[in-house]
Amino acid sequence: MDATPQVVEVDISSSQLLSLAENPVVLLSDPGSGYVIQPLRLFMHYKFGTVPYVDPTGGASSKIISGGLIQTVTQWSPLVTALADEVTSFTFSQFFVHSRVQDENKPVLFETNAGSGNDLINGDGTLVVRFYYFTQSL
Repeated sequence: MDATPQVVEVDISSSQLLSLAENPVVLLSDPGSGYVIQPLRLFMHYKFGTVPYVDPTGGASSKIISGGLIQTVTQWSPLVTALADEVTSFTFSQFFVHSRVQDENKPVLFETNAGSGNDLINGDGTLVVRFYYFTQSL
């Protein structure tokens, strides 16, 4: 087990934000056979462009998904519909019980609920996602 906290930073473009429900963004690729990724913290920095996004549901949530782990991160509508740069963070406070079948060697994805009306409309800002984690052996 490598219990040393690590961080990855991913820039999500406007086109990626607009299609996030259908096309999740990979934050981390597969950790390798016999390993899972243990999430610690997520930091998001929304960089306003010139046009704000519209959230038709008023409360779209983003999720971090890794194998069988599904963690709703935040109602991010206030973040990405803002008229200025915004930041937010989220700490993973749950103790995760890993299943070898579901969680081993799985990537970490950032997405919204596909087909649930969580698609953003318009907008041209970008989102920087900083994901803190460590790799754990099973």
